[in-house]
Amino acid sequence: MTHPKERELGLLFGQALLAMCDEVWFIGTKGADGKIQMSEGMKAECHEARRLGKKIRFIDREAVLNGR
Repeated sequence: MTHPKERELGLLFGQALLAMCDEVWFIGTKGADGKIQMSEGMKAECHEARRLGKKIRFIDREAVLNGR
């Protein structure tokens, strides 16, 4: 069950934490286009990371699981 106020607060805390990071990693499954597939929340975080000028890394989940 989703609680909108709690979700909003969690997103706000996530953005504050993002502002303190030097680098942001997005780990996910690659789609047919070779890009990491992202949820709407991940897309919002990626947009905010770009706006803040953070270094961004996209990492394939399978590579992590297989130790590559």
